[in-house]
Amino acid sequence: MASEDSRDWWIADQSYFDLYLHPVIGVRQLSQSLLPAIVELASDAKWRVRLGIIEYMPLLAGQLGPEFFDEKLSSLCMSWLTDHVFAIREAATNNLKKLVEKFGREWAQNTVIPKVIQLARDQNYLYRMTCLFAINILAEPCGQEITQRMMLPTVITLASDPVANVRFNVAKTLQRIYPVLDTSALAMHVKPCLEKLNQDADHDVQYFANEAYEILPKA
Repeated sequence: MASEDSRDWWIADQSYFDLYLHPVIGVRQLSQSLLPAIVELASDAKWRVRLGIIEYMPLLAGQLGPEFFDEKLSSLCMSWLTDHVFAIREAATNNLKKLVEKFGREWAQNTVIPKVIQLARDQNYLYRMTCLFAINILAEPCGQEITQRMMLPTVITLASDPVANVRFNVAKTLQRIYPVLDTSALAMHVKPCLEKLNQDADHDVQYFANEAYEILPKA
């Protein structure tokens, strides 16, 4: 187990990871020498240590490739989406975008998006909001077809969430992702959803729904 001193040292000198992530290091050596430390530090009590590990994931993914990454680290990346610290959840969503850009859309729809969508059913409203934040980030790299087929239905469903903060973040998400969607999706799903939210009992929900609706194409 890594000592407190070693964790503090790692925060101060991340060249330790830079050394092992050098391109000449093979996957087997990387797995044996580095992954055990990553797994341990990924759940460290200090959130800044966890944040540092997240920041190295895209580089590590490039070394391992998608199959080995899925086997060893994919579940770890998804677990950060439900971290109790907001900064970690935020970094985790940005990390997913970089991984999708590296591994491609097929990998995203098979590995990432199903787990992101599961968060929409979590009892903790903060994690339901994290689902929306992840969709905000993933829509562009995933593209129109995947966004409309896999993610948009979840966003629309969350418009009926009992928590107002979730509902107004639905409006924000629709405002964020609408450029990725086609005109049919806007007319059939996005506009009716925002019209419904514009009649919400909560004034903040109304405000963000109206703001999102106003920027949509009028045709």
